[in-house]
Amino acid sequence: MNCRRCAVAAALLCAACGKPPVSPSHEPRFAIELPGHPGGLPVRRILAYEGRGSSTQIAFSSLTAVSWRARTPDSPDTLQLDFSAEGSRARIVSYAINLTGKKKLGDHRARLNESVQLTELRDVGYHPFTLRVLPATPPPRPAPALLSNAPSIRIEATEENWDTFTIAVHNLSPHAVVAYAICRAKTARDDGCGASQGTAARPVIPVGGTDERGGFAGSPLVLRCALFEDGSWEGDPDLIAGMKVQLAANDAMHRHIDQLTARILSDPSLDDAARIGRIRAGIDALPEKLAPALIRKALAGVPVKGLTSPQEHILEYLFHNAKWGASANLDRFKPGGPVTLAQFWATTHNSR
Repeated sequence: MNCRRCAVAAALLCAACGKPPVSPSHEPRFAIELPGHPGGLPVRRILAYEGRGSSTQIAFSSLTAVSWRARTPDSPDTLQLDFSAEGSRARIVSYAINLTGKKKLGDHRARLNESVQLTELRDVGYHPFTLRVLPATPPPRPAPALLSNAPSIRIEATEENWDTFTIAVHNLSPHAVVAYAICRAKTARDDGCGASQGTAARPVIPVGGTDERGGFAGSPLVLRCALFEDGSWEGDPDLIAGMKVQLAANDAMHRHIDQLTARILSDPSLDDAARIGRIRAGIDALPEKLAPALIRKALAGVPVKGLTSPQEHILEYLFHNAKWGASANLDRFKPGGPVTLAQFWATTHNSR
C-alpha cells in the first residue's frame, strides 16, 4: 500500500466532511529520566512533547571513558539528546557534537515505563547509560515548605513537575509590587535567591494580582522581601537595599542616555547616520560607577550601612549592560528609510 497516497486520501476525506485534520496538541506526553553522573549531574527528567521536541546537552567529560576513541583529536565534546513523542512511544535521538559539526549516533523509541540504553556511546569511547520513559505527570508528592517574610505577600505551590514546582506569588497589598525575591532556605552553604524586578511604570505584580515563577525544586523556600511602587518595603533590608539602588541606578542611566540623545537628535547640522555615531560615543563615555549621592538617596529609610562589594559589582555590571543595550538597539535602525531616527528612538524607548 502506498502510505503517501493513504495520507492524501485521509486529508481529502477530512476536507470533504468539513473537519480539519487533527493537529498535534503540543502537550507533554512523557518525561525522560536521565541518571545522575559521576561528574555531579543529579537525576533529572525532561518532558517529551507531542508535535514538538525538547533536548538537553551533556559534556562527554562528565561520562566514563572506556576506550581510546574517547581520547582522539577529533573526539566529540558534547552529547545532545533530542526527545519527542510519536503516538504511544517516546523517541530519543542522540548526537555527538564537536567543533566540526554534529553527527547522529542513535535513534530509539520506547513505550511508557520502558528503558533505553544508549549503547551507541561505545562507538565514541564512552560507557553507555540508560534512560527511562516515565509519565509526563509525576505522582503526588509534598509541596516544598513555603514562608513569606513580607506580610503583604502570600506564596503557594501550584503546578508540579517531576523536578520542580511553579510558585504563585499573590500581592495582598494596596500597592503594586515593583520587585521581590524568593530564596532557598538559608544555610551555611546555600543562600541562593531569584529576584523578579520591574519598574514603577511596569510593576511585576499589580494590586491584587499574582505572578507565577517556575523552576523551584522541592527544598524549603522563603519569599525574603518585596518592594512596592510607593517606595515602601517588607522583609530583608539587605536585599531591599540592592533592589532600591538598582532601580534608582537604572532610572539615572536611562535618563542620562535620553538626555544626551535628545541633544544630538535636535542638532539640525547632523544627518541620522552622523547622529548614530554621536549617540554611541556619548553612551560609551557615560560613567559606570554609582554616584555616592544616588546611593544615599536610594537607601534613605533602609536600615543598612551601605551596599556590599558584591552588590556594587553587580550594579556596575548592570550599568554596563544598560549602556550596551541602548547602543545595540541602534543597530535595528536603517538610515534613509521611511522612519527617522527621532521617531525610531521615541517608539523603542517609550516601551521601556
